[in-house]
Amino acid sequence: VYVKEYVGTIAAFAIFFTISYNLEVQVKADGAPHVSIIGVISCGLMNVVLDYIFVMHLHWGVWGAALATGLAQATSTAVFAVYFLTHRYPLRFGRFKPDPGAYRRIIPLGTADGLSELSNGMVIFLFNHIIQRVIGPGALVSYTIISYVNTLVLNSVIGIAHGIQPLCSYHLGAEERPVCHKFLTYGIRLAACFAAGFFLCQVLAGAVVGLFLQPDSALFASSVSALRLYSFAFLFVGFNVVISGFFTAMEHPIPSLTISFGRGLVLISGCLVALAFLFGANGIWLSPLVSESLCLLITLFFLIRYFRRVRREASGERDGIPDARPLD
Repeated sequence: VYVKEYVGTIAAFAIFFTISYNLEVQVKADGAPHVSIIGVISCGLMNVVLDYIFVMHLHWGVWGAALATGLAQATSTAVFAVYFLTHRYPLRFGRFKPDPGAYRRIIPLGTADGLSELSNGMVIFLFNHIIQRVIGPGALVSYTIISYVNTLVLNSVIGIAHGIQPLCSYHLGAEERPVCHKFLTYGIRLAACFAAGFFLCQVLAGAVVGLFLQPDSALFASSVSALRLYSFAFLFVGFNVVISGFFTAMEHPIPSLTISFGRGLVLISGCLVALAFLFGANGIWLSPLVSESLCLLITLFFLIRYFRRVRREASGERDGIPDARPLD
C-alpha cells in the first residue's frame, strides 16, 4: 500500500526528474558548475524542509514524503530553466531542426550510464532475495546500512567521472587529446583517494553501524563484520567508474558500455550467486570485491588497448600516414 501510494504520487513529477537531470549536465557543459551545485543543493534542502513540514507537522505520511520529493525536483528544474532563460551564451534555448543522425552518437554513449542506473535496482532485488534465502530476513538490515555507505562512496566517484567528462569532451573537440589524458590522470588520482573509504570502514565500522543500530542489538556485530567485508570493493570501484566515464567522454561507447554493464549487473550477479552458494554469508558480502576486481581487469584491457592505439596514431601522423580506423 505504501509503495503504491508513493510511486503513484511521485510519478506525477516524472517530467521534472527528467528535465532536471538533463539540464544539470547542460549547465556544467555551459561552463557554470556553480549553478549546477546551486540547483542540486536547492533540491536537497527543499526535500528536507518539505519532508519535515508535510510528514511531521501536517501528518501527510507517505503521500507527503512523495510530494516533497516531487516538489524538490521541480525546484531544481526551475533553477536550471531560469539560468538558460537569462544566460544566452554559449548554450541557450532556441529553435532547431531535428537531426535523427545525432541519435546514432547520443544513444550508444548514453546507454552505458542508462544501463548502470537500471541494473542497480535489479542488483538490489537480487541481493535482497539471496540474503533472505542464505542468511535470513534480519540480515536485510545489515544490507540497508551497507547500501547507505556504498551509495556515499559510489556517488563520490561518479561525481569525479562527471567532473572530468565535459573537460575531456571539450579538449577532444579541440584536438588536444594529451589534455584529456591529463584529466584522466587527475580522475584516477582522486579515485585512489576515495579508495581510502575501505580503510575508514575497517577502522570505523562500529561507529558507522552505531548510527543505525544500538551496540547491544542482536544484528550489531554481524552488521559490522558485513560492512568490513563489503568495503573491500571500495578499493577498486572508483577506477572502474572513472575510466568508464572517460571512455564515454572520448566517444568510445563499447568500452564504456562493457565496463558499466559488467560491473553494474553481469559480473556482480554472477559473483553473488556463485559465492553465496560456495561460501554462504561471507560470499555474499565479498561478491562486490570479486566482481569489481574482475571488472578492473577488463577496464585495464580497454585502457591499454586505447593508449596503444593512440601511440600508433601519433606514430602514423609523424610518418604522414594517419590511422583513421575507429577504436571500437
